[in-house]
Amino acid sequence: MEQTQILPPAQTTKRGERAHVHAFSSLKNNENNKDENESQFSFTYVNENAGKAYAVTFLRTDKKTVEHAHAKITCVCPFAPPFDTKKHMAASGASDGSIQIWSLETGALIKRHEKVLAGPVRDVCWSFDGAKVLLAGEGREQFAKCVDAETGTAVKDLSGATRACTTVCGSRKGKPHRVITGSEDFRVRFYTGGPPFQLEQRERAKRRTHTHEKYINEIRMSRDDKYVLSAAGDGIGVWDVETLEMVGDEGRVAAKDGSTYGVAWLDDDEDEENNTIYRFVSSGADKMVKLWKVKDVVRERQVGVDVEIVEILKKTDEEGEEEDDVRLVVKPKTEQHVAKHVTLEDAYSCCGAETNVDDMQIGVCASAETVVSCGLSGKMTVLDVVEVDDKDEFGERKKKKQLRFREEILGHSRPITAMCSVDVSSGSSSSTEKKYQVWTASIRREDDPRPKILVCEYVPETKTIENVREVIKNTPLKKVTKLVNCGNDIVAAIGFDDHLRFASVIDMAFIDDDFDNSNDNNDQECHRRAVKFEQQPIDVCVVSVSVSISQDEEEEEEEEEPLLPKTTKVTTKEVHHCELMITFANGLAKLVPIEYEKSSSSSDNNGGGGELKILFDKIQQIDVRTTIQTTTIQTTTTRRKKEVELSCGRAVQFSSGGGGEKTLFAFGCADEAAVYIFERRNEDGVVEHKQTLERSNASSSCNITCIDFAPNGKHLAVGDSNREIVLWTTTSNAEDEDEDDKDEEERKQEETKEELFFRLLKPRDRRHSKFLHSSRIEDVHWSRSSTSFLSCSLDGRAKIWRNVVRKSSSKSSAVKVVEEDVNAVRGGVRFAQLLYVNNENDENFDKENEDDLETANAHLVCVGADCAVRFFGHTPS
Repeated sequence: MEQTQILPPAQTTKRGERAHVHAFSSLKNNENNKDENESQFSFTYVNENAGKAYAVTFLRTDKKTVEHAHAKITCVCPFAPPFDTKKHMAASGASDGSIQIWSLETGALIKRHEKVLAGPVRDVCWSFDGAKVLLAGEGREQFAKCVDAETGTAVKDLSGATRACTTVCGSRKGKPHRVITGSEDFRVRFYTGGPPFQLEQRERAKRRTHTHEKYINEIRMSRDDKYVLSAAGDGIGVWDVETLEMVGDEGRVAAKDGSTYGVAWLDDDEDEENNTIYRFVSSGADKMVKLWKVKDVVRERQVGVDVEIVEILKKTDEEGEEEDDVRLVVKPKTEQHVAKHVTLEDAYSCCGAETNVDDMQIGVCASAETVVSCGLSGKMTVLDVVEVDDKDEFGERKKKKQLRFREEILGHSRPITAMCSVDVSSGSSSSTEKKYQVWTASIRREDDPRPKILVCEYVPETKTIENVREVIKNTPLKKVTKLVNCGNDIVAAIGFDDHLRFASVIDMAFIDDDFDNSNDNNDQECHRRAVKFEQQPIDVCVVSVSVSISQDEEEEEEEEEPLLPKTTKVTTKEVHHCELMITFANGLAKLVPIEYEKSSSSSDNNGGGGELKILFDKIQQIDVRTTIQTTTIQTTTTRRKKEVELSCGRAVQFSSGGGGEKTLFAFGCADEAAVYIFERRNEDGVVEHKQTLERSNASSSCNITCIDFAPNGKHLAVGDSNREIVLWTTTSNAEDEDEDDKDEEERKQEETKEELFFRLLKPRDRRHSKFLHSSRIEDVHWSRSSTSFLSCSLDGRAKIWRNVVRKSSSKSSAVKVVEEDVNAVRGGVRFAQLLYVNNENDENFDKENEDDLETANAHLVCVGADCAVRFFGHTPS
């Protein structure tokens, strides 16, 4: 299987720090038709939790994502000449002081240089020719360096900073090569002549033209090397490279607008008189993306004084002599000059329906026509820069640039903690394509434990991702640990808030629990839409799903035409029944039944929906502690019973041989390799203990991590911490084995088969006598055919074990066990599920075939530690 699609993670964000997003434009040449050149906009960012850098390119109908793994990554910067695709590469820095140079086309590593800085690298930048890499960060004495991209040797240290450097940029046009750094001592330093570089000194030493009053977050140089932008906690500074002074009145910070985290130049433009127009964008704590314009303003300044004689008067002194009385007037001498002035041209608010701290914009990048801004939540907002007609203050028409919303790019910035898939095409008869909703959950940031829940739609036939949205309404307040599909209409969630909550698949929102805690009336509990537990649940699964249909006929009379015959309105109601099992670590489990009503009218063809009902009076508790035989632990002073600690729980309901329904429950032990099997009696609904599954060869440190029943109820897969999946089967399925292959332990089990319910299953292919991973098993799922299963592990691999057991209608042994290994997630796979395709149009598909072709054609979705949602499909033969 190969990766077909990816929902990449978002930028890692921290409050008070800028996000490292950089844009680059490239031109893709069409060899068949050179006139059809496709202009592309791309940008790069990093996810520190995944240890990867990502390059996203906007195509005409899709987006292309390239990823590169770099352990402890902190920043990235691309180098992509528009007409030289061979030099499209990026440099990334890490917290261990290393840098890596890799290809933007494939993500392959080109060069790696270790310990370039003595501390973490906080920013990287390329020289104009791509031959050198500029670094800024932390160290013992040197906080910035210029290194050779090929060898990694330091060309010259950029000395002068007294504290760690936070940002660096260099010339984009050519020589003279300049380097500008910003550091935590609030100073902007200019270097020229390099390499080696010399620190440039300002002409007027008494004026603080090189300083901000707060931390400097980002520095960027214009395309023609004439101006430099500096974003700091006290606003934005626009620097003239020739004079080393800020543009503005008396050298003050231009466009002072609070805490600014990111700035980026737009590609240069020209007016009607061929004068260069400088525009840039900024993002800051005010939750706005602003478009600025640097324009020429004619002003007057004093260059000296003029002394004029107004009049000469004759007067007589005391001695009678005449003398001249001259009156002078001193006038200031001024002249006109052209000054640069920064004006706000447009602003776009990134606030949603409710303003919160996550809307702060902490990074921005831009090209001539596209702007991408990164929020504190990791959400990327893509804006188009368009030209519109406007009027100036005198009423004359002029052209103006504006920011217009295009799309949002969503992703997880932290490891994914829960996932489930929902088949949304099952209720639609208009399309034969399968479509799945994939629900994933993570936490927002290290300092914000609230869950971030994303929903994306995946079409296996076209291998595309559609409609990525974030669930915002009525979301839980704490981390979500499990998500489960309740009949393709409702998604159930448990987490750290000790609640069982429900979300609507159609609305992509959680159902509001309008319970009034101030009212002690117990009757209100029946109207609740969430279940509150006394402790945190660890697992949730679906026991059974059923649908009951009823029709009501009602005669309607036309008010305007009473003589017409009465029409009959037929209302069809579908009541969906679902039973959930919630497992707790202390050895308890609860069965929670819910109902959800759907109704449709034949007269108006409009569907209606009913409310979710939780049947609190039918909640049943399973006590694993009292129903099994606990062992006794002997200590030096006391003798006590061993407590049961559970790690997971699963249930299945299937048709038994007598025509009735049978329900089984299985609970995995968290401190030993034991699984407890329970069965619910159909007569009175009492759940009783049936069997404890233990292996004599299991180590003392082995514990159960995940379990799953086959849909037919005959098989059980158990994953443990010792990297192995153990299969158990019912004694009624013992004919799959030959009598000669039974060992002594199996013969003993056959003798006492009245007391046993499950036994170890030995697969028919002796080369697969064990189902192993190289690390702890995280999740296991049986296929719909009950002959294959899927497993995933912390080793980063997902494996599909096909044809593990025979189909009930076949006695053939020709088909062998097939192991399909997928290198899915770097850092460990937490959850994996099969997404089945529509095989009705496949001529080669045969349901009676011994080989599990349904599972062989299915797609795979995996999530885990790298914060991405990955989809896998089979390559065409």
